[in-house]
Amino acid sequence: MNLCSFFSLFHIFQSFATFVASIKDGTSWCCCGQTFSEHSAIHKHVAKSHNFEIQQLTQAAYEHLIKQLEEEAETQPPDGHMAEAADISAWIPDINQVSEEQLRR
Repeated sequence: MNLCSFFSLFHIFQSFATFVASIKDGTSWCCCGQTFSEHSAIHKHVAKSHNFEIQQLTQAAYEHLIKQLEEEAETQPPDGHMAEAADISAWIPDINQVSEEQLRR
């Protein structure tokens, strides 16, 4: 799977999840005058009945991503070099206090 396909699937799944979450009412989902209490039932209903809405949400997500990428491209230095990557080591938790035995579990 190439990167473009991955992002396409990601945005479709994200749009689907957003739509399903938007119709949740407590522990059930209300849609099209029906109430669904099981995940599988609402997922089947949305997949069969709301494909157009999912496509619209996905398209909006793509357009938002493209806008962000264009804005980032405008803020890059004129020499074309990308800014230095952020140091992600700060995000990694310190596990020095965890024993080797605990790590193997």
